[in-house]
Amino acid sequence: MSEIAFSASINNLNFSLIYDHYCNSPREENDSNIAHFYTTRNSRSGQIDNIDESITLLHDLCRQLSIDDYDDMEQFELIDALKKADPEAQYIQIEPLYKYEHSGIVYSTSPFSCPWDSGQIGYIFTTLKDFQNIGCEWNSDKAKEYILGEVELYNNYISGECFGFKIEEISTCDSCSSEHHEEIEACWGYIGERNEIIKMIAADYLDPYPTLKEKVLESI
Repeated sequence: MSEIAFSASINNLNFSLIYDHYCNSPREENDSNIAHFYTTRNSRSGQIDNIDESITLLHDLCRQLSIDDYDDMEQFELIDALKKADPEAQYIQIEPLYKYEHSGIVYSTSPFSCPWDSGQIGYIFTTLKDFQNIGCEWNSDKAKEYILGEVELYNNYISGECFGFKIEEISTCDSCSSEHHEEIEACWGYIGERNEIIKMIAADYLDPYPTLKEKVLESI
């Protein structure tokens, strides 16, 4: 049975926001995903970034920046060498990655206050080449903002803030007086804070139903 996160009705229309328990991970099958979680192999907690692929990307950048002996470097020595070779972040933006785990998991680019259940597990990075591959202009501030957004998005996903919606037209049977719900719009795979998702859906889908849109927005 569908788990309703939010519902609003007016006249013969009903809007339902529903938890999407089958939502795909934003770290998976996403061509515009250009931030790389680069962690110790035993700290991955379900995120699916391929560490070997990340190392290959970093090796390519080491060659580009004429960094010697990168093949002999340990996993996080590569990060130190790249930060030293590119101090202005012209080619790569790197942020530390911390994990807090206590009856759930949260990631952050800043340390958590609790030292017992949290700690740094690696880094998250994006590169000039990544930005070029999706046609975006590079600057370090924009790259950092993108990284923070990816961490927030993944936190939303692993905490279950995944949704779909349905718009239904409700009619009453003349013979038996039972309600009939006919689905007229639906979409799935939204990840994010509940009310922000509702506002996004309202902007994208509810203009043809102005009274329902007004009811939904005033109810959140």
